[in-house]
Amino acid sequence: MSDWIDKYLYDYQEQAQQQENRRQALYALGQRYWESLGAVIRRDATKLNAKAMSLLKSEIEINKRSLVPTSDELNVDRLAFPAIRLTIRLDLHAESIKITQSRKETPESDYDESTERLQLDVSREGQLVIKDANGKRLTIEEVSQYILGRFLKE
Repeated sequence: MSDWIDKYLYDYQEQAQQQENRRQALYALGQRYWESLGAVIRRDATKLNAKAMSLLKSEIEINKRSLVPTSDELNVDRLAFPAIRLTIRLDLHAESIKITQSRKETPESDYDESTERLQLDVSREGQLVIKDANGKRLTIEEVSQYILGRFLKE
């Protein structure tokens, strides 16, 4: 005969299994998304460099720092002042994309650093959902614009 303790333990195990299944699905979807996002950012940076150089002040450089990024990391930089250096990283469990921005206004100033995250989740339909800090859903094109658009605002 089952009592409340058995029911509690059963429900707890069911919930733990559901969370593990979600984590595994999110990791797999996040890895595929990361590869696609890198390609879109590279494509858009190349187009901006070709068509909007006067607005950029200098070329957007991808992964040209002396320290080579990991496979889950992308470095996006503009060296003209105000200089902007972005490190974009898919976190360990593919639950978010961390964007660290270092900005230097003049050659004499120090870099000011800020960090933000885009959250990744799995919808009920099994699709990857990307959300900004306000909870707004973003497409891959909007994420690229969100990241690269800051280079046009100076």
